Amino acid sequence: VTGGELALQPAFWMERVFVTVMMIISLFVCAGMLSQVLVMFERIAEDNIAVHEQVRAMRQFMNARKVPPELQAKVSRYLQNQGKMAACAEDYEVLNFLSPILRVELTVYLNRRSLIKHPFFRAIPADALHHICLQAMPAVYEPGDVVVDKGQLALSMDFILRGKLRVERAIGPKSVYLSAGSWFGDTCLFIDAHRTHTVSAVNHCEVLCI
Repeated sequence: VTGGELALQPAFWMERVFVTVMMIISLFVCAGMLSQVLVMFERIAEDNIAVHEQVRAMRQFMNARKVPPELQAKVSRYLQNQGKMAACAEDYEVLNFLSPILRVELTVYLNRRSLIKHPFFRAIPADALHHICLQAMPAVYEPGDVVVDKGQLALSMDFILRGKLRVERAIGPKSVYLSAGSWFGDTCLFIDAHRTHTVSAVNHCEVLCI
């Protein structure tokens, strides 16, 4: 045979059957993955509606009892932030497409590269770090969202994965800005502490909480 190209086709009937079966299996696998993605998006939309209803109901509750606006704002922000953390956790549900072993390996890899930027986590035993990586929780914030309020009991240390945060009045009247790779709240890992500054999101942010 000289010149031209030959179309590659199955030579025997068994090969034709095999190719057909594999195509059908691939179709079912793709359809199953697509249905999982659609279910995930529907669940996120339902959760957003649920959070909105919770905030609305809480506002009505507080208005009826004449709760001060400042305290109302704190309660509303708390509920909204809880909803954002839940939404971010659902965003990570794509990891459920993986086997349990691969899911753990990828989660540890993603979280470990952020945690080891802090000297404390860089120095602890690998097994302990592995466990902490699996316990860490992501959260997302939109521009203007308050991540923590000054005076709140500090319950977590936070690593910035994406975006930029503003630490209000960090140096006198001036604010300080934290970007990806930074962290705040590490004092609460060792002692009971309260937030010394209000921290808010400048743009879309993703934060890892431990």
